[in-house]
This record gives sequence, C-alpha cells and structure tokens, in this order.
Amino acid sequence: MERRWSYLALALTCAYFLALAHEGLGAYFMPDDMMNLYGYWTQPFEWSSLVNFFGDVFRPGGALFYLPLFHWFGFDPLPFRIACFALLLFNLWVAWRVAARLSGSAQVAALATLLFAYHGAFVDLYFSTGTVYDLLCFPLTYGAALLYFDWRRQPWLRIPAMILLYVLALDTKEIAAALPLILAAYEALYGNWRRRAVEWVPLAVVIAITAVYTASRLTGLVGGNPAYRPVFTLEQLIIGLKFYMGALIYRSEQTPLWLSVALFAGPGVIALTARSRLLALSWCIFVAGALTVLFIPTRGGFVLYLPWLGAALYLAVAIMGVVGGIRRQVSGFRFEVAWFWLAFVGLLGLLVAIHLPRVGRARNWVDREQSKVRTVVEGVAARYPKLPAGSRLLLRNNPFDEGDYAPLMALRLYYRDKELQVDTAAKEGAEYFATIELPAPQRNSPM
Repeated sequence: MERRWSYLALALTCAYFLALAHEGLGAYFMPDDMMNLYGYWTQPFEWSSLVNFFGDVFRPGGALFYLPLFHWFGFDPLPFRIACFALLLFNLWVAWRVAARLSGSAQVAALATLLFAYHGAFVDLYFSTGTVYDLLCFPLTYGAALLYFDWRRQPWLRIPAMILLYVLALDTKEIAAALPLILAAYEALYGNWRRRAVEWVPLAVVIAITAVYTASRLTGLVGGNPAYRPVFTLEQLIIGLKFYMGALIYRSEQTPLWLSVALFAGPGVIALTARSRLLALSWCIFVAGALTVLFIPTRGGFVLYLPWLGAALYLAVAIMGVVGGIRRQVSGFRFEVAWFWLAFVGLLGLLVAIHLPRVGRARNWVDREQSKVRTVVEGVAARYPKLPAGSRLLLRNNPFDEGDYAPLMALRLYYRDKELQVDTAAKEGAEYFATIELPAPQRNSPM
C-alpha cells in the first residue's frame, strides 16, 4: 500500500511541475547555447576527455548531450527542450530515491520531492538549454552518493561505479565537487569511526579526485575566466549570501544580511539543538553545494539546484515532525496515510499559491535573450533557407552588442557551415552575398 500511494504522490508532483514549467518546452535557444553547441561542434570530441577530468577541456560531459541532438535534429530547439524536460522529470525520481534512502520514509521522500520540484529562482532550468550542465550533474552526483551510502553491501561493484559517476559529474559541472563534503558529513553523522582503515579508502579517493580537479579548474580554463574565478573574501561571501538567499525567498530588493545569515546558518543551529542527524545532514547537503558558488560572481539562482534537495529534505522532515506531533494530540483520527495526504495536499496548495504568481515575471529576461537569437536566425532563414557554402552576410539592425559572436555562431550552426562569414558592420573591400535588414528587436514590457 505504501509503495502505491508514494508512486501516486510522485506522479502528482510531476504533474505539478509540468503545470508550472511546461512553457519551457517551447523555448528557443539562448545566447549561451550558441557558445556551448558551437564550441563542441567545432572541436573534435575525444572520449579520453571524459576520464581526463583534470584536463583543459571545458565541461566535456556536455558534448554527450549537445552533439547527438545536433547531429540528429540540427538547429531545432524542440528536441533539446524535450531532452531537458526528460532530465528534469528523471531528476524528480532521483530526488525521491535520495530522500527515501536518507530518511527511511516514503512520506518524507514524497514531501521533499514536492518541495524540490519547482522554484521560480530556477527559471533558467525550465527555459534555457544552456543550464543542461546542472540537469546532468544532479543525477550523476547523487547517483554516486547513493552508491556510497550502500557500498559496503557490494563493495567491489559499487565503488568503481561510484567513482565513474563522480568523474562524469565533474565533467558536467564544477558544483559536483560538493560530493566529498556531503559524504564526509554522512560519515560524521552516521558512520562508525572505528572502522578498519581500508573502509575509508572510497572517501579518500573521492577527496583526492576533488583536490586534483579543483587545482586544475582554478589554474586552467575556469580559473582564467573571471566569471568563474573564486574570490575568497568576506565581502564576496556576503554578496553571495544576500543574493542567493534573497532569490530563494523571492525578494527582489536587497536582502538584509541578518536575514541571509539566519536562512543559511539557522537551520544548522536548529538541527544541532534538536539533535537530529537527518536534519543536520540535510543542512550539510545544502551548505556543501552552496559553498561551491558563494565565492564566485553571482549568477542565476538555478546554480542552487543541486543543493536545493538538501533544503527540501530538511523542510520535509520538519513538516512531518509537525504533522506527527499533531496526530498524536488528536484522538479518533490516527490513520497515518490519511495524515500524510492532508500534509501533501496542503503543501501542494501552498506551493502553488507561492510560485504561480511569479511564473510570468521570472521568465521575462529569458524571453528577451531568446528573442535575440530567434531574430537573427529566423530573419536570415526567411529570406535564404539555403546558402552557398562560405557565403558572407551583412546584418543590419543586429540585436546583439557590438563584438558579440552569437550571430556568427547561430548562423553557422543553422546552416552547418563553419566557413560562413557574418558581419554586422560593412567592411571595406568585402563582397557580400546578401545584406539583410533584421526586424527591429522587440521590447518586453515591464511586469
């Protein structure tokens, strides 16, 4: 019976997610997609880059997503969006598995998955294919964690699989480096410190891989990019805390520091006071993931997608604790499943009331960025469905900033022509196949 109703709760959670996020299926490509897809398309893919996690290839795991879809479907955003939504739905199942394993309760797992399923701060995940790195990193990181939690049952099968998943997770996004902190927290709270030395080898291997990977990222491609270069200062920590904690509670104005610290550290204090190992571990999962992004320049709230599961599990445990306390005080109504459904339906209604009014506002800037790519590609393709190889075009009314290579990358991808030349300002002596006047860029009205 419990298995059947837990599956029903998961199905309702998927329906709730799709009801709020389904418009993302029709989203167009974003400028970041041009950079990602073009980079993979123009560079020969080497399988060795997947295991050479300390090499100079930027997120090689993304190639396994972008290149097959581009090969089969070309410059059509719909297959990419369908693949992203398949990952989003699969990740709900992964979230359920992790929450069920750690809590030992299908009820807690169902509530945690519902809390995790949708957040307006993660709008990029629902509308931008460029965030597929987070969607890929999530199941790989937590898949490795699940294997570690139970590795002593079949050590020689689970340890190699865990290491493989972790390396692939690192291949997709840097936030996977939170895994050793998560595993260390699990051992500190649930482990036996008197184990034989050999039993600490898997954790030591994960820590060693992370150390090598982190050093390579800080000194290589990521370290050389100001957008990813960490700044280990108190000022940057405060900026990150205020920005991300504010995003999670939908505060558009500057979030007070005291509130940001309370939201970040307060749950840990409560967990210690309550002496709850599960609450403490849930908080550690959130903090471990958040620490990987707090010291770099802020970006969309979607970067908290992986650690958000820890926060969702924490809240689910707290809610079930409250429900259990009420149930014990009410006589004549002790059917546990009925109490769960009261909590589930009530939480579902509350989440809809919180998130639904913000669905349109959250995607405003996404529409603006996507319209730039659409304007260029559809504006040229409407006049020239096909172009001779190596053509040179002059674009008028370019919606991108001067010097932005997105128009060139988008049109080369659309026509599958690596020699296509695109200018946004006339160059002396250049012979153009065509001069194209693009439509005036659309201006989104403020919401």
